[in-house]
Amino acid sequence: MTIMDIAVVKTNQTINFSDIGEDETARVFSENVTIVSRSGGHVNGSSKVKLSNVVDYSWEEKFYPGQLLAVHMSGNYVAYSIKGANYAVRVVNRETAKRALIKGTGAMVEDLAFAFIPSQTTLACVDETGAVYVHNIFEDSRDISTTLILHILQIEAVSVPRRVFWCPYIPDEQDLLEQDPYTDETSLLLAVTRDNKIEVWHVGNASSYANGPVKADTSVGACVQICAHESTIVDAAFSPDGTAIATASVDGECKFFQVYMQSEGEPTCLHRWKPHGGKPVTTLFFLDDHKSGNPEVKFWKYAVTGTDDNNELKLWTCETWKCLQTINFKFGSSNRRLKLKACVDLSAGFIFVSDMFHRVLYVLELEKNDNETIPFVRTVTEFMLPCPVLSFAIVDAGLQNLKQGSSFGVVDELCNGEDDENHSAVFMARLYLVQPKSLQECHIVYQAKPFVQGNTTCLDSNGLSGEIDEIPNVNIETPSTQQISLNLMTPDAFHSPHSSESTTLMPNNDVAVAPLIEGTISYSGSVGVTTCEPSNESEGGERRGFVSGGSSPSREVEEILSSPRFYSEEPKPSQKTSLSEPKNVEMKENLRGLELSIQELKLEVKSLSHAVGLQSTGLQHLQEEIKKSRGSFSSDIEGVLSKAVSTFRPVSEEDIARAITPLISQAILGIVNPAVVKSMTELHNMVHQEVSQKLFMTEQNLKDSLNKVMKSKAFNEVMANSLSSAAASALEIVFKETFIQTAVPLFEAACSNMFLQISDTFTKGVNDAMTDVQKFTNKLNERANLEVVALQAATERINQTAQHFTSTVEKEAKGLEDVVIEMERRLKACMNGASVRSGTATPAQHLVDPHIIQSQIAMLIKQGQYNTAFQQALSASDLNLVTYVCEKVDTGKVFTRCGCVLQQHVLLSLIQQLAADMTSHSDVKQKYLEEAVMNLSPGNENTREHMPQVLTGLQKQLQLFQTTTNDPRLASKARMLVMVCQQIVRNLKDEWD
Repeated sequence: MTIMDIAVVKTNQTINFSDIGEDETARVFSENVTIVSRSGGHVNGSSKVKLSNVVDYSWEEKFYPGQLLAVHMSGNYVAYSIKGANYAVRVVNRETAKRALIKGTGAMVEDLAFAFIPSQTTLACVDETGAVYVHNIFEDSRDISTTLILHILQIEAVSVPRRVFWCPYIPDEQDLLEQDPYTDETSLLLAVTRDNKIEVWHVGNASSYANGPVKADTSVGACVQICAHESTIVDAAFSPDGTAIATASVDGECKFFQVYMQSEGEPTCLHRWKPHGGKPVTTLFFLDDHKSGNPEVKFWKYAVTGTDDNNELKLWTCETWKCLQTINFKFGSSNRRLKLKACVDLSAGFIFVSDMFHRVLYVLELEKNDNETIPFVRTVTEFMLPCPVLSFAIVDAGLQNLKQGSSFGVVDELCNGEDDENHSAVFMARLYLVQPKSLQECHIVYQAKPFVQGNTTCLDSNGLSGEIDEIPNVNIETPSTQQISLNLMTPDAFHSPHSSESTTLMPNNDVAVAPLIEGTISYSGSVGVTTCEPSNESEGGERRGFVSGGSSPSREVEEILSSPRFYSEEPKPSQKTSLSEPKNVEMKENLRGLELSIQELKLEVKSLSHAVGLQSTGLQHLQEEIKKSRGSFSSDIEGVLSKAVSTFRPVSEEDIARAITPLISQAILGIVNPAVVKSMTELHNMVHQEVSQKLFMTEQNLKDSLNKVMKSKAFNEVMANSLSSAAASALEIVFKETFIQTAVPLFEAACSNMFLQISDTFTKGVNDAMTDVQKFTNKLNERANLEVVALQAATERINQTAQHFTSTVEKEAKGLEDVVIEMERRLKACMNGASVRSGTATPAQHLVDPHIIQSQIAMLIKQGQYNTAFQQALSASDLNLVTYVCEKVDTGKVFTRCGCVLQQHVLLSLIQQLAADMTSHSDVKQKYLEEAVMNLSPGNENTREHMPQVLTGLQKQLQLFQTTTNDPRLASKARMLVMVCQQIVRNLKDEWD
């Protein structure tokens, strides 16, 4: 790789990366640069680009006008939009790996951005419906939480793109002294594009009184709407102080508007600008350093615009709106347009341009010094990427120091801020890239010193092209040492006290004295060398010269000989060539140069008149010096001197004035007039700009002052008291007269009309009501007659039923009397027979109503006496009662972890009775049987004695139930219970044996 140190010149330069090695940096030295992209057929990416996956997620491969991801200015938080079952935004802290998910968006997020506040994390995003969501993001020791502080709805449907932009607020010196300088409300200004309109929101004011979604037309004092363009707005940018906003549109215009939240009218358009001659503008950003944040530096001084999907980028100075440099991107030899995205880092030192279709990334380095010289793109580097880039965000970019012997890809070995001889300067950039299948973190590290020219060509003013590699290295001279045109090299210029150039002779300090022949003298411009080429003498004498030791007479003769009065032919061009670097001259330097030019012209006139007066004295001194030289040339020298004397003596002041007048006119027309016009133009621009700024600041201060005065309580009270005291008496008289003469008659007429209308309405309503009442009364009478007839018929039926019931009751009563008499007779007979029987018979069992027993059992269950309840139900020998208790009492209350609450004999009885009939309530019975069998205690002698018999009967009933049931689940449980019973019985037999 070679280094070619060439200043920016006004030529066309072409950089073809297809002919340059991978990861090479091309030097830019032209104002018009064409960058030819690679073919894009590569598979692997550059070795200088290190990629690491952050998350695997799929995005549709298409061109997105907005940003799919955003990075906080601290570099810790990354936010990106996702589309799953619902639309959402994922927020990740790259240092702590904590994550949060922002839900509630109604559609896919089209653009999102973090506010420029280091100590606070505020995220704004806009979805496809045009709704804007602003969230505050907080992080504690456990996780990340988000809070919705503002929800903005779209008033009407608009076309894409929809973008959001925060104000890149930079605190001033007074704010920097505070603990948190970003508490200023300017940092919360948010712009939202709506087709050809743009809304400027003050998030702090809007969120303070809005409890729900808000709209622009209902948010007075919190939103300003600007109808900026005739076509869709594609880009916008706030000024760092929040007082203005710039917009770019597809109509080819960029406009600058004043931002004042308290303004009631349409915001003022400060400037209109067509950067690309009416072509659609696709990108607009300013080269302001938001990383160092120096409030003393002038902002919005330089801008970058793009057109044709950023295939053409231009760098501008916003002071004179002059284009400083043009960068064009092309694809090989075809006319295929590229789809590029451009972005600048926070320090405004590097421009990143990506092409998703050809998988390349360009890094354009800007040359900017601390003395605020005009910036320009000095180098360009192309990096190949393995996948297309749908969107990207820059975290940091700049030159760092790398230890010698370290690999460029090892980012941990960078020595930031160290200035050591053992470290070499490298370029490092950290980005986040959205690719079709993943979100990746990107590190770019490459050496910053070497440059290559490659196949770069330039075109001169004549249209001739040449290879830059064939041009030898040339030392570029500054404007102070560059050659200037002939009209500035008059002899009088050497007498100007302001000229730093010295007049010398040839290197051997000898000047040949020869006859004055045209074209024998040539001038070297800026270095002030006068070269004399004497002609061959006809007499064949040896050529000699006189020594110019810097004496005054020899200087005067040289000045006279070199005067343009005697040489009308233009001098030969200098053999030394140099390339000039264009420099913009400031207004002060132009004025100073103008003054110097005028002074030099005055001194030239004086020096010419003084030179004519000293001609004779100079010639006499020359004659004396010539006489002291060799005698062989005395006659020739005397002849030359005599001719010179005869030539110079007739010169008068009128001749000098006549000769100098065209020179002065030419100098004034060629130097003074352009310098004056340029200076006055720049002075006019500066005065216009300064006056505009002062008027703007004065207007803003006046509005603020008037707003504060109008809102002050004291002013309102004074105005109210003054107005009330001054107008009280007059208003009282006027009100009385007006009320008596106008209001009272009108009121009386209105009241009379109103009462008449009320009377008519009331009369009509009463008549209608009477008619309705009459109709309703007639209907009621008819219905009452029908009901009376029905009531009479029902009374007759009731009488007949009562008679029939009375006769039936009498018959039944007689029958019951006969039965009672018969029972008494039989009871007496039984009692008489029982007296003769044996007294050893078992007492007869009392018959008890099952409902009484059930109510008693329910009372016991309610009291928690489960053992007594089961025992009473089992004692009644009624399976329905046992089933009732099982349904009322959960098995968990009977069979607890501490043991079974039922006694062993109760368990045995429960198993036997439940197994008697498994056809009904099978679920409940099986559940109780499983628990009861498992809670039998073989250690109890009574249980041990009856267990085989009870379990054997249970097996038989369960086997019968398996063959009759249609429920496979119950059959499976029954089968398992049979196996348990068989095992228990088998164990008991083994113990007995």
